Amino acid sequence: MVRRRPSIFVVVSLLLLALILFLAPADVGQKLSLTVREGLKPGLLAIVLAREAWPKYQPVDHSPQLASLEEEVGQLRQKLQAARAEAIRLQEQVTEQQQYVQFPFRAEKSEILVLPELVTARVLSQPLQQAWKNELLLDAGGNSGVAESHWVLSSNNSIFDLGEDHSVQQEDLVLAGRVIVGRVSQVGHWSSTIQGVTDEEFSARARLIRQVGQQYVTGADGLLIGTGEGHCQLTLVNNEEVVHVGDEVYTVPEESPQGYPLYFGKVVRAELDGGSLEWTIDVEPAVQQTRFTQVEILRQKMNPHRMLAN
Repeated sequence: MVRRRPSIFVVVSLLLLALILFLAPADVGQKLSLTVREGLKPGLLAIVLAREAWPKYQPVDHSPQLASLEEEVGQLRQKLQAARAEAIRLQEQVTEQQQYVQFPFRAEKSEILVLPELVTARVLSQPLQQAWKNELLLDAGGNSGVAESHWVLSSNNSIFDLGEDHSVQQEDLVLAGRVIVGRVSQVGHWSSTIQGVTDEEFSARARLIRQVGQQYVTGADGLLIGTGEGHCQLTLVNNEEVVHVGDEVYTVPEESPQGYPLYFGKVVRAELDGGSLEWTIDVEPAVQQTRFTQVEILRQKMNPHRMLAN
């Protein structure tokens, strides 16, 4: 036997009630209406009170927590890159030491001539960059006979607040922790511009590093170039080399300060077309310069111990 749904029963009952009210005499219909209203009043009152007592929804602003978490993630990523760089350096040091195991003589160590030095710089905000380029802040310098470089003021690249006054030079690397943001492009008296790693004119020697278990395996060397489209390409990698998506891209040892490799980014596409002599490798940079308000400039300075020795 098929049971009728309660909803259909309610609808039919309401229709019958409406029909009775419609067909009944006026005085009877009025009495029935009052009776129905009185019967429904407790339920309606309960609904109204429940709605008033129900707490109103107020959206919670999670922006501060999200900003704090993003900053924490950024700091952890920098620590991770530093740990990886240290592991690579130590592994190469062990390999170097192993080469001398069978050799009875050791070379005497000497002081290095040039030392790397980091100096913190602040990237100017867009409004401040615009005011700087329009020379609205340069009256004092102009009156003193010192003007900012035309090449800095006319550049479309990001500007940071150090220049010749802090011994900044063209080609100095611009870093965020151990990650390469780009290099110094134009140097003015007080400010300089950043050429990002994705800029079409950017190029640097780079090396593939792959983590296998607890060890880091050195891969092929190549030339990292910017594409102008938000990513880089690693070129000049022979088709006989092993390349995988996910491989890390670092500076070559000769261009790594004190042997600590600096990080460019990760391989996101690696293809080898039939008959091609080189891999096609796309690299996603670890950072974009527009995301940073503070960077570090890697300068070179004379070793003071060598200078004192003379």
